[in-house]
Amino acid sequence: MKNKMLLLKDVARQLGKRPHQITYPITSGQIPEPDLRIDNKRIFQSADVARLKNYFQQKDKEKKK
Repeated sequence: MKNKMLLLKDVARQLGKRPHQITYPITSGQIPEPDLRIDNKRIFQSADVARLKNYFQQKDKEKKK
């Protein structure tokens, strides 16, 4: 994935999640905030998306146990 800049709705669509499912692990401190903000909106880069994808994969594995 190229180092694109994505908004929350784009990341949610890409990961097949709802926006609140993306923001919860960030606001609860389970995942670091994205480094970039524009007009107080989180701007996600490829590393942020990969981190979120890994987080949700781990959560899915925990559910299956």
